[in-house]
Amino acid sequence: MASPPISECTPSLDPLSDISTPAIKYEPLSPAETPKVVPKDVMSPNTTPIDLQPFIKALALLGSIQQNNTSDNIEETTLNANNKRERSESLDKNLSHEDLIALKRQRNTDAARRSRQRKAMRMEALEKKVLELETANERLRLRAAIAESEKANIEAKEKRSKVRILELEQQLADAHRVLMQTNFKEITA
Repeated sequence: MASPPISECTPSLDPLSDISTPAIKYEPLSPAETPKVVPKDVMSPNTTPIDLQPFIKALALLGSIQQNNTSDNIEETTLNANNKRERSESLDKNLSHEDLIALKRQRNTDAARRSRQRKAMRMEALEKKVLELETANERLRLRAAIAESEKANIEAKEKRSKVRILELEQQLADAHRVLMQTNFKEITA
């Protein structure tokens, strides 16, 4: 069985390939997405063959744009997006209806994939932030517990000191009274 025509395929980038020269593998679309192709011998004589060259260029362009979008350079991504619009508008005019639908589906698939990647990155960042905040919260709870313990110790020490001061004041008052009584007895005697 022959492999499906290129118009029935979507690009799939090889992750191990060199970034400067992307190797594009073509994988068949699902049966629901595969357009019906009429073999050449069944085509009517007034039907013109489809020129696949613009579609191949568009798929290669999408593959290179997909690789460029994964880079961290924002300016480069912006420039590529602007170039993509200009080039894709000119390519869209040369594509057949089926090819245009396949191209739009591929663009939508790529946009959805990028959106899911951004969402996953946001979730990872938020989970990391949650862990950091939970750790900081636990540290603060420990510091608060230590501070409460120290406060309780200081309050207990202060209470003991007050009791001791009252005892010493009472002893001083008793000693003063005894001394006064002794002095009074000596004076009267």
